[in-house]
Amino acid sequence: MQIREKINIDFSKAQSYAENLDCIADAIGLALSSEVRNSRQMVNMAWEGENATRYIAEYDVLMKEMKKTEADLHKISYAVKTTASIIYGAELAALQHTGI
Repeated sequence: MQIREKINIDFSKAQSYAENLDCIADAIGLALSSEVRNSRQMVNMAWEGENATRYIAEYDVLMKEMKKTEADLHKISYAVKTTASIIYGAELAALQHTGI
């Protein structure tokens, strides 16, 4: 396999991994915006008392953690894409410089 082809394949893989992370983050966001929010409202309406209050409080903590995870996955994806682009450019420049 030629070096340039290997560089292109590695870059494509990195971009693909980053896109997968974005898809996972988007799926988390979609779940948080619809199904999960509806279930909280149903529990809140149907369940009363001290245990219900504790459950809702824990539920809210979990939602915050999931939102943070969603944001973190997008940040990681961006970092992977940025790093891959930098490395890709450097590898092509080095390849051109060596004349291969």
